[in-house]
Amino acid sequence: MSTYIIQIDNVHIECDMEYGVSKDIVCKVVGVSHECLDDTIRKIGLEDYVKVEDNTLYILTSIFKTGKTPGEVIKEIAMLSRFC
Repeated sequence: MSTYIIQIDNVHIECDMEYGVSKDIVCKVVGVSHECLDDTIRKIGLEDYVKVEDNTLYILTSIFKTGKTPGEVIKEIAMLSRFC
């Protein structure tokens, strides 16, 4: 298992980076509300590629179509979420 962890201020995101055709990237988020995550994802325009359930992010493997890597998206979410 490959784990990606990022912490910026009060935002802590830990992701299972093993993904494939039928397996998306799953991240547990601590330190921000569900509403904050929804707002952040809308602001960066990725609501079609990143789903939020409770404080878990599901990053669809189709994210690569946007020209961004999952790691870039996770960093962007962490950086912007800290302002909620």
